[in-house]
Amino acid sequence: KTEAGAKHERCSPIETSVKMKSKDVSGLEFVAFRRPSKLALIGRVNASVEHLRSIKVELSTAANPSNILQTADLLIGDYFEFPALSRDTYLLKPVASLDSRAYKLSNTPTKVVLEDGYDAVVLPFSADPRNSGEAVPTTSFGVLVFIVFGAIAAFNRKDIIDALKGQGSKPQVQGAEADLSGFLPDSMKNMAQGKKKQ
Repeated sequence: KTEAGAKHERCSPIETSVKMKSKDVSGLEFVAFRRPSKLALIGRVNASVEHLRSIKVELSTAANPSNILQTADLLIGDYFEFPALSRDTYLLKPVASLDSRAYKLSNTPTKVVLEDGYDAVVLPFSADPRNSGEAVPTTSFGVLVFIVFGAIAAFNRKDIIDALKGQGSKPQVQGAEADLSGFLPDSMKNMAQGKKKQ
């Protein structure tokens, strides 16, 4: 006879009918299956193949979810196992080493009641790339030159005004261009000269 908390889980056959006679009955055979004190919790993670290598599974009790008892790597493909656990209610959560700034992770914990005869659990997991936003429009060469000249003029406005006051109308522009060109890097000078020739 097996009861809750007994060392034996079940036996085969479950029962045998015996008709008592004048002699003792012998030769009855029963196979008893021992009730294990510890169980293995097994399952798989339902995730994209490219993310499996970065995933681990965290184990905690439902009564204390913030206390991580064990962490298991994925063994073969998406399979994991926690051996030798006591009968209890657990939470399983797949976690990944993916950058949360680049991926939106969905890995809600799954509750598992670990008892005799439970089925393997399947944990959901997804990692969706986050939207990078609209691309910054490319700035044309003319706008770039205008911005550079504007910045230089604002920074050196006093020197430019003094140079313009001491020269005539025509030479003023040439003088300003000469002064401004002194502040430009050689690469910008070459680009500007190339545009003028065109």
